[in-house]
Amino acid sequence: MPDGYAIVRVDSRGAGRSPGHLDVWSPREAKDLHDCVEWSGTQSWSNGKVGINGISYYAMNQWHVAPLRPPHLAALCIWEGSSDYYRELARHGGILCDFLRAGRSGR
Repeated sequence: MPDGYAIVRVDSRGAGRSPGHLDVWSPREAKDLHDCVEWSGTQSWSNGKVGINGISYYAMNQWHVAPLRPPHLAALCIWEGSSDYYRELARHGGILCDFLRAGRSGR
């Protein structure tokens, strides 16, 4: 392990090559991430301190797992991750943003 860090890359259920159904920003997804942190923190190659890193969607998931307080979670590295769904995703400056809806309809 260069510099004492191990990296674990996790696909949410239904994302990438992970089986299942993607349930965006759900309690289940937060619990899954919690379980991944705990698994990583207990492996023989781990020092027990786990950090989560990500941008955008991956950053926003960190806001959901942090309140679950996984014992091995030592750090969050959040950038460009909205923390307020209404102001930062749905209504930028009060103006409707249909970015998420457009992605779902296939446009």
